[in-house]
Amino acid sequence: MKIQVSVCVLTLTAMTSASCADSPSSPSSPTSPSRPPQVDVRCPEFGESSRCAAFALFERDGQDVTGLAEWSTSDPAIATVSSTGTVTARATGEVAIRASYQGGTGFVAVWATPGRGLSGTSRLLQGTVLSVNGPLSDVVMEILDGPNAGRRTTTSSGGQFSMDGLQDGPFTIRLSKPGYVTAEYGWSIPGGRDRTPTLTAAR
Repeated sequence: MKIQVSVCVLTLTAMTSASCADSPSSPSSPTSPSRPPQVDVRCPEFGESSRCAAFALFERDGQDVTGLAEWSTSDPAIATVSSTGTVTARATGEVAIRASYQGGTGFVAVWATPGRGLSGTSRLLQGTVLSVNGPLSDVVMEILDGPNAGRRTTTSSGGQFSMDGLQDGPFTIRLSKPGYVTAEYGWSIPGGRDRTPTLTAAR
């Protein structure tokens, strides 16, 4: 008998993020990670030009890498960013500010307005994975393409999942778990279709 697993209660909400006033302390010398660090990007909300900061988070400590990171934006027509993280709004719209350091990449989605600077915005995708026997834990959800490519999460013991900081646009979600057939589904932010992704137990 095949077991059908459904992803349901999939919702999308918009959230505003607060400006960054506090920053992690910076060690006096760089840390050599054994694996790529997690990169945290923060942008203040003032002025036509705003200087963002990047922090590399290693297993045991963090490091301010603002001046060492490689900076870019998802749309230079909306905003540009210098090698030191200074963002200049060129047109009104939502744009991602990215920073890469030692193989790790992080970004923050902001709303740019010429003459007014940046304001924070992000998207939250959350829901629950259910099987015929109840919530299904340890299902890996990966975004394969689009502006959110590389994002992933794993469902909790109660079957819940949550991804924040997502950008608008179409993308593909892959659902996988040992013992089940891997499935892929197309989604879009905003305007995601009312679909029910399913996983079927492998024979």
